[in-house]
Amino acid sequence: MLIQNQEHKSYLQSKLNELSSNLKTFSAADFSNQQVIGSVAGMTSQVARDPKIQAGVFSAQRIKQGLDDIKTATKKGESSPENI
Repeated sequence: MLIQNQEHKSYLQSKLNELSSNLKTFSAADFSNQQVIGSVAGMTSQVARDPKIQAGVFSAQRIKQGLDDIKTATKKGESSPENI
C-alpha cells in the first residue's frame, strides 16, 4: 500500500498492530465457525473503512497520478517549468 504522509503511515501502522494483536486471540480458533469468520471480517473492515486511512490512500493515489501525468507530458514534449 502506498501512503506518502508520515502521519497517515504511522496511524495505519498502529491500526495494523492493533488488528494483529486482536487476531492473535483467534490463532487457535475454528475458522469453519461463521461467528469467528464474522468477527475477523468485522475487525479487518474497521481498518479498511477508517476515514483517516482512506484519506491517506486517496492522497497517495492523487500524488502518484500527478507524477505520472508529469512524466507523460514530459515524454510527449508537452511540459514546461510553468506547467509543473
